[in-house]
Amino acid sequence: MLKKYATKELVPAEHQADAIELKDGSFAVEEADDTSGLQAAIDTERTKREAAENLVKKQAADMKKLEAARRAESHGLTAEQLEKIRTEASAEAEGKLAAKEAELVAERTASRTKDIGSAFKTLAGESKFLSAKLEDLFVLHGAEFDLTDDRKLMVKGKPGIDPKKHMEALAKLRSEWVEGTKAAGGGAAGVSTGSGATAAISVDEAMKNPGALFAAANA
Repeated sequence: MLKKYATKELVPAEHQADAIELKDGSFAVEEADDTSGLQAAIDTERTKREAAENLVKKQAADMKKLEAARRAESHGLTAEQLEKIRTEASAEAEGKLAAKEAELVAERTASRTKDIGSAFKTLAGESKFLSAKLEDLFVLHGAEFDLTDDRKLMVKGKPGIDPKKHMEALAKLRSEWVEGTKAAGGGAAGVSTGSGATAAISVDEAMKNPGALFAAANA
């Protein structure tokens, strides 16, 4: 807002350096509009609105309590007894919901594991692993693989490694399970390779203690 002063001496000190002398000898400066009154009015209205909203909420809560008391009385119960019943019913419903969520998580995990297993065995077959050993191979090394967002097989935690290269490393570790070699019953997995293949856990050990296998795969 442009404000005029008759003389420069009347211009506030903080604005004198910016004062512009006009043809009539007066001085003008650009001053910010004083909005303190408007802001105060806005704050007052906001306070009134919040108070009104709180009052409405309190009235709604009071009505709810009154209605609960009436329903309790009609059933020969006190309001406290009715509230206890409602709380227990709510807790039971939440428990059922949590159980359902856990069930869905388990189903999704099982479905993902199945998809990983299918892709794993396909790749293992392409790497000439014996079909009779694919399930044992997956038990030992399945935890080393995962799926990308577009559901393609990847080396778990190592997106830069080609799954095919990793499977070829496993073929070297499990050469006795590869076509054209002497198939053995259930040897050890061998030592770690550059691509991250897991080390020295037998099929029997993996079946008895799957946790050890997954720990080794994620080490």
